[in-house]
Amino acid sequence: MPDQIIDQIRRLQGGTHPVNPAGVWAVVDTDYGESITAVYETELDALRSLNGRGYGRVRFVPFGKSLVDLDIEERAKPEPHSIHEGESK
Repeated sequence: MPDQIIDQIRRLQGGTHPVNPAGVWAVVDTDYGESITAVYETELDALRSLNGRGYGRVRFVPFGKSLVDLDIEERAKPEPHSIHEGESK
């Protein structure tokens, strides 16, 4: 993770007491794989930043996790079962 991102995370944490103890909202660049370009305290701040760029996406990243960890967890979740027309529950 670039030093600039680490500095932003530390600033959001306010030293030893993080504003959101669970994690940060990250603006993720999706052009060449996923990489965090900026982190924010709130989802709204991250979405505002993303709106000015016009590309990428916003994800919540818990402290101690990486984007790869989140992707692995997402893939491990079972697919929701959908009911098609004509099928009964």
